[in-house]
Amino acid sequence: MAEDVNVSNFPDSGSPARVAYDFMRYLNRSGVKPEAGGDMRKFLLDLYAECLDATNGYRKVK
Repeated sequence: MAEDVNVSNFPDSGSPARVAYDFMRYLNRSGVKPEAGGDMRKFLLDLYAECLDATNGYRKVK
């Protein structure tokens, strides 16, 4: 006998981490790239960290 399945564990698209990830992807696809010869992995991790700080309200703009 088949049981009814109720899916209620949808991804939280409004969490600060998800917003930061989406923002990072947007910036990267918009042409924001590391300096010539720069490490792409480090660049993306640093960019994500900055986006996460911004979504949590911790980033100070100078």
